[in-house]
Amino acid sequence: MVSRDKTEYMSFKIQIFRKLSVICLLLTLFFSSVSCAKTPPIENLLDPNIRRPDYIYPEQYFDFRDAKVCYIEGGNPEGEPVLFLHGVLGDSHTWRKTMKALEGKYHVYAIDLPGYGKSDKGSHLPMSISYYADLIWEFIRKKKLDHPTIVGVSLSGHIVLYYALNFPETIDRAVVAGSVGVDREMRWYENIHYAVQWNDFVIKRALTPERFKKIWTQQFVCSREHDDEYDTMPIFQDPVEYQQLITSFNHSVSGIFFRSLRDEVKDIETPLLIIWGGLDSYHSVKDAFYLYEQVPYSKIAISPNCGHLIMLDDPEFFNQALINFIETGDPKAPEVILEEIEEINKKNGNGR
Repeated sequence: MVSRDKTEYMSFKIQIFRKLSVICLLLTLFFSSVSCAKTPPIENLLDPNIRRPDYIYPEQYFDFRDAKVCYIEGGNPEGEPVLFLHGVLGDSHTWRKTMKALEGKYHVYAIDLPGYGKSDKGSHLPMSISYYADLIWEFIRKKKLDHPTIVGVSLSGHIVLYYALNFPETIDRAVVAGSVGVDREMRWYENIHYAVQWNDFVIKRALTPERFKKIWTQQFVCSREHDDEYDTMPIFQDPVEYQQLITSFNHSVSGIFFRSLRDEVKDIETPLLIIWGGLDSYHSVKDAFYLYEQVPYSKIAISPNCGHLIMLDDPEFFNQALINFIETGDPKAPEVILEEIEEINKKNGNGR
């Protein structure tokens, strides 16, 4: 039994923590609003004359609950199915280099997750990890895909891990790159309820299109051709797209990012390929090695000097590792030692 004094002390600590949290929240709101006052209108930061390229395959649509969902399909109709899912700043277009590399032999698909790309958007969409997992299950059922390989990057890597845990009987293999889901414990300020009010006030003012561009370009380390990649993203030109992205970012991050799978991934029995950029500044390569140690049927492929969006930053490495894994169960990538990568990260000021 807990003593009354101890109970009162714990209650007092909780009250103090809540008060400090409120103070920090108010200070954040104040400074973000001051910063916002100096930020030019969004329309002045965008170039409406830039038109994004069309997807590499014709857009198709299917209905899922209250959303019209865009997807693309191409490649060899007789080949094994491979399904791609994008990250927070992406859409199906971010998989174009990999889909082109696989299309001769494989039947390739990519989905614009609701809230992103050319699928329906809006705060009415749940955008939780279970919602997206149900969407994948429904897509596989509707398209009658015979045990596809599913591939996810960053936020959708988290979805792939969750899917492999909950619907393993529907897929043959799973692949994650720079995945969310097993990184770190939530920091103190993230334990404050991740409310829409917090997001609407802070994120819409703090993450301007220019800052999103910076986030986008920082995901590249190997490739020197990334400068024109973000020019294809409508979020950087169209004010409406930008506002919609913020809403999707708010809801999907709160619905997925803070659903840790760190203690559950050991139960994944689906063969898993873990592909990572050694210099990923958003999700540490330590997470890749953690997954590799925890998941019994996993393989790992590390490109030591590349960044977060490895399928665009080092497409040759990514595509070959993926093809090898589908064909043989082994990416056949050179062995990389974590300590050596950590040393490279320290030299680049990215030690975590």
